[in-house]
Amino acid sequence: MSDSLAKALITIEDKNPTRSVVDFCETAQKIFTNIVEHPDDPKFRRLKCRNAAIKSKILGCRGGDDLFKAVGWTKVVVDMEELLVYDGDDYNLLSSVVAKLAQRQATAASNFTGKPPSDDAHRQAVLRKVQDDKLERAERQRVARQVQAAKEQQEQRAAELGHGPAEAPAEGPPGEKPRTPPRGHTCRD
Repeated sequence: MSDSLAKALITIEDKNPTRSVVDFCETAQKIFTNIVEHPDDPKFRRLKCRNAAIKSKILGCRGGDDLFKAVGWTKVVVDMEELLVYDGDDYNLLSSVVAKLAQRQATAASNFTGKPPSDDAHRQAVLRKVQDDKLERAERQRVARQVQAAKEQQEQRAAELGHGPAEAPAEGPPGEKPRTPPRGHTCRD
């Protein structure tokens, strides 16, 4: 890690309110991760400095612009608009910085909330469980709707035949007697 990058990280932590540190780390991680995951997509390599999130969360954070400069971003003016542009290709450095920002974000968040940083694996497991629960509930609701629709359809058929819901024949076509077992045989459940 270069000296300028280390200094920028220290400045970000020491010279900003906790909420600003959390916001900066979160936003910078998204920006750097997008470049690493989509290296050939130019839209992730140009940020408008007038964008509200960039202005407040990145450039408004003391040391934020220094960190971006340390990893290879430059400020340029194109068509009278100031941009931050990344022309580099050091994806290992960006990934390393994302990891460092994640650590600092967790530390700052724990200071902000008074709770220790959450275990990411535990968090992911809880999120999966919540998602599974939502899917299970949706499936139960779908089945309940199908059962209700079948019940309503059966009641409608019974009403059309002139039977009440309790009088509807259990089997067979309308007007036919229910089947009985032959003599000498008994029905067993």
